[in-house]
Amino acid sequence: MKRKLAVPLLAAVLLLAAVLLLAACGGRSPEGQDAVWSADGYTLAAPQDLADQLVVNPEDMDPTPGTLFAIYHREAYEAGDGDGWLLSIMRWDQATLTDFLSGSDGALIMDLAEDGEGYLYYMWLAADSQIAGTANYADMRELLDGEPLREMLADFVSRNSLTPPVEAD
Repeated sequence: MKRKLAVPLLAAVLLLAAVLLLAACGGRSPEGQDAVWSADGYTLAAPQDLADQLVVNPEDMDPTPGTLFAIYHREAYEAGDGDGWLLSIMRWDQATLTDFLSGSDGALIMDLAEDGEGYLYYMWLAADSQIAGTANYADMRELLDGEPLREMLADFVSRNSLTPPVEAD
């Protein structure tokens, strides 16, 4: 009887220790492994060297409805006041997208994917004018323009079994 209780108890203690370790590491994974974030049943992953430059879904963010992942430049974000926003991955139906665009003042939105259930996935990007005055402008621009970020977004589409947009001819 004691042996039957010991195994589940040990498993629970080990699971708790693993969760506490992950929490202490701030969601960062060991060197050489991908960092993975989850939200609303979706996952986003990045190689550790890219993840070290990012803050994803910080606790103090006030997301726009439909935001799956809000991605910030770590150094700019940690400098204060939520600065450093690079982009968000959004999940909207067509009506919500139309409402958003009608109320926006030139938001930079790019097709990312669709899911076959009527939802569209968009990348909402920080405009150059939103980041131009920051001390980390060059680093932020490099991240936005860089191949690692594009690869992370392509991986998001793939790992969540979404369909990328059809390229226009």
